[in-house]
Amino acid sequence: TEPSGGGSMVPDDVLAAHNVGEKVAAVLAYAFDNSVEPFMEPVLDICRSLLTRTVEAMRQGHSDEVVGTAVLLDTAPIFVEATAAPEVATAKVAFDCVLLLRRIYPAETGMVLMTAHGLGAFITAVEAFEEDTRAGNADAQLHATVLDTLADIAQSNPKPLQAQGPTAAELSALVAGLQRLQICCQGGSRDVAAAIARALAALAKVKPVG
Repeated sequence: TEPSGGGSMVPDDVLAAHNVGEKVAAVLAYAFDNSVEPFMEPVLDICRSLLTRTVEAMRQGHSDEVVGTAVLLDTAPIFVEATAAPEVATAKVAFDCVLLLRRIYPAETGMVLMTAHGLGAFITAVEAFEEDTRAGNADAQLHATVLDTLADIAQSNPKPLQAQGPTAAELSALVAGLQRLQICCQGGSRDVAAAIARALAALAKVKPVG
C-alpha cells in the first residue's frame, strides 16, 4: 500500500473512523505473543503502511492522528524485538516501523521504549544479534543500524522519562542485565550495551525507589 490518501485506497479518515490502527495493533500483539510467525511480516507491513501514510499526511499539513496511528505507540516494544526476527524481511519491516514511529512521535516513542518492557525488548534483540553473529547468520548492516538507534534513544534527555519510565528497581535490574550482556558482546555491540547501561544507571540515580 502506497502512502497516499487518494486513488482507489481507503481514505485516511475512514481508516481512523473504523479504528483500523487499533485492530492492526491487536492482531500484531496476538501474533507476537503466540509466535504466529506467518502473520508477523504481513501485519508489520500494514503497520508500516499506516505509519507511512501518517508521515505523508503530516507533510501535507494534517494532524498526526488523521489515520489514527497513535495506538501503535503501545506496540513499539514489539517492533524493537521483531528486529531480531530470524526472517530478515520481517526484521527490516519491523525496524522501518521503529524509525517511522520515532519520526511521528519522537518524545512519546522514547518514553514507551524507556520502560522495562521496551528496554527488555532491546536486550532480547541485542542478545539475538550476538547469537546470529556467532552462528555466522548476522545481517551486519541491519544490526548496526538498530544498535545505533538503541544507543540514541538510551542517551536522549531522560528528564521527560523520570515520571513515566521504569522504577529505580526496574532500571537497576535492566542495567545488571546489560552489564552481563556486555560479556558476550563484540565490538560495536559491546559499546552500545555499555552506553545504554550508563544512561540507565544515570536515570536510576534520579528516580525514587519503588
